[in-house]
Amino acid sequence: MAIQNIVGRTKYKVYEGSYIEAMPKISADGFRPLTIEEIMRAQLGGKLNFKENYGSCDATLYSSDGRVTFIRDSTHLKELGQDSELENAGLVIPADVSEVLRKENPTFTRKEIGSLLLDDEEHSKLLTKGEVMNNPIWQIYAGQDKALLDSYYEKVWGRIGKNKKEFLDKDKNGLFIIYVYEPEKRDVLFTTALLNEGNMNFFTVLTGGYLSKGPNGEHSSTNLPAIKVS
Repeated sequence: MAIQNIVGRTKYKVYEGSYIEAMPKISADGFRPLTIEEIMRAQLGGKLNFKENYGSCDATLYSSDGRVTFIRDSTHLKELGQDSELENAGLVIPADVSEVLRKENPTFTRKEIGSLLLDDEEHSKLLTKGEVMNNPIWQIYAGQDKALLDSYYEKVWGRIGKNKKEFLDKDKNGLFIIYVYEPEKRDVLFTTALLNEGNMNFFTVLTGGYLSKGPNGEHSSTNLPAIKVS
């Protein structure tokens, strides 16, 4: 497993590999993964670049009844190990634990999520600045910091450039969110990742990143930025 030092901070590292491989190593080294908010701040501050895909310790819980819960700084993700029970490359969460997580964290119905994330059943929304600023999911993962969201939007939009704006609709930015999973029987928790889509500067919150190799053999390796636990 490769480890990269982030320039300018010797106790700040990026771990490469699947979550189920990387998390025990991160913990053993005395580090913890960054949240999406911390990754956004690190990118804006020049500590992380805008060209990579970054995983986080934020999570998305998909419940079998269709509800979706967004969890910042997930203990379950940070305690992930080789003996964790996975289903479709997500962490199985017992029903009683899921109920507690839903009570303690923002939870939405499938219908509510669909209106926030999708233009239709198959296509994720490209969001205008106003939609980004008022989108509760972006707000959750940005720590309810609208100034951070504003700065991040402007940075991403500025990086797209005139020659790439033809790929976008009107003034819509490459900030959008992907909803990916509907469990049938058990509640399953996935990571939340911040992706640079195809080097097009379409930055995506992926609310369903795999913790190990995907159910169809999909690649699960990611970059996990981590900071030393004081």
